[in-house]
Parts: sequence; C-alpha cells; structure tokens
Amino acid sequence: MKKYIILIILSLPFLTITAQQAINPLKVNIIFRLDGYGNSNMEVSTKLNAAQWDIFKQKIGNNVAILKRQMERSLPTYFLTDFNYSEESMERIYTLKFKALGVAKFKNKDRRIIEMDSRNPDVTQVSEGVYMMSSTYDQGGMLMQETSKIIFPKGSKDIKVESDSFGKAVFTYTCPTPGANKSLYSVFAGVLLIIGSGSLFYRKRLKKS
Repeated sequence: MKKYIILIILSLPFLTITAQQAINPLKVNIIFRLDGYGNSNMEVSTKLNAAQWDIFKQKIGNNVAILKRQMERSLPTYFLTDFNYSEESMERIYTLKFKALGVAKFKNKDRRIIEMDSRNPDVTQVSEGVYMMSSTYDQGGMLMQETSKIIFPKGSKDIKVESDSFGKAVFTYTCPTPGANKSLYSVFAGVLLIIGSGSLFYRKRLKKS
C-alpha cells in the first residue's frame, strides 16, 4: 500500500526534480492506526521545500478534493473515507488523514497479514504493539526519506515482521474480530430460541389431540 501512496505524492503537479532535491530528500511520514476489523486510520504527512510549497499553494491550496481523487484512483482496491486536510505552513508540511478499509487481510481465522511494499526497511519495535519502519531510496530520480509508524489494535498478539521473496516487509499478527464471540453467542441463542419455541408448539398440539 505504501508504494501507491508514494506514487500519489510523486504524481502531484507541484513536484519537480531538481539537483538540490537529489541531495535533500523528500520526507514522507505515514501512520497506520489499525483497528480490530483490519481497517486503518491513515495519516500521510509530506514536507516540501520552499519552491514546491509555493507551487503547491498556487495549484492545490486547500482543495482536498484534488488529493482525495488522486488517492482514490491510486488505491482502487480500498474503500477510502473520512478525508481531512491540515497544514503547517511555517514548516511547509501538509497532512492528509483518511480511513482505508481492508488494509489487513485475513490469513487464517484470527491471523492477519499486512504487506507494506517497502524493500529491506529498518524495522524497530517502539513499544508493545507499535513499530517504526524507515527507508531511504531513489524513486524516479527523486530521493525519498520515508518513515512509517504501525500501531496495531489493542490486544494484538504474536506480531511478526518478515520479508517476502522480493525483500518487502510483511507483518503478521493475531487479533480477534471485535464482537465475533458476541455475534456467535447471538446465533446460538437464536437457534435455541427457535428450537424451544418449536418444542413448546409441538407439546401443545399433542395435549389438544
């Protein structure tokens, strides 16, 4: 998923590659706040240089609709909602927040998997259920400095960081779906109620006959 977010940033009209940018990387910070259903509250912050910021304000300004459309086109497999835009003009940083459904896929039962799409990143566990991932790389002639924070749902267990055959980071973890046991109990209770009602009706008919 991160690969697509980076491509969105690079496709914005205010980004032009200069010699200075080859030395000073474009800094992107991404926060994943996962919930028990496998969805994620996303926060993508991008820091621009002075020239990029001026063009950004001229062409996009505070028009979140442009950023939203580009995000939706580049992430067609996810349903995106709850967009919110904010900026720190003094620091030349803009932040886009939104919710992405289905970021974590079911592997089996309560086991989930997240494919981060970053090759050979440095991964560090900050605290229980919180991981930081950083990498610096060239993307289309532009040096990118990317930092991601992955916050797993409360109660997540057996969190593992692995790499696929391409060296991309893959997180797996166990997290029961909220309300799953309650829903199962409701189903059983409903079945028992139906059986009980049927038995009572049958006994009444036997008495009448």
